[in-house]
Amino acid sequence: MSLQAIRDMRMQRAKPSTVLTVVVGDAPKHWKDDPALIELKPGCQPRLMDWRPVVGLWAAFYLLKPDWTVMDAAVDCAAAAGAKLYGFVHAGVGYPLAVPLDPSDTKFIKLATYNLQDIWNSLCT
Repeated sequence: MSLQAIRDMRMQRAKPSTVLTVVVGDAPKHWKDDPALIELKPGCQPRLMDWRPVVGLWAAFYLLKPDWTVMDAAVDCAAAAGAKLYGFVHAGVGYPLAVPLDPSDTKFIKLATYNLQDIWNSLCT
């Protein structure tokens, strides 16, 4: 899928029911039809893309190909458009960005980290 597909979905007053999966690199074939997938090829320019369709949606970012320029720009653009940042994963390590209501809630952080790494494992198989 792409930002355009999510835009079309939002125009029909629908939205993905899960966290958006933003992949920097090539997503596996079994993920290609996922309505919550945004695939960004290394070297693309996220700052030139229309990120408005992600307003109010949770987004998680996965760096499959090491292109930090694309990753940083994608996170910045999604945040500026109004997406809620769930977290990002690089080299199999999840970094939650979502903040629990109670800062001492370690279960929330552990669950978010587990979810991020679980999707990473699915993307890498």
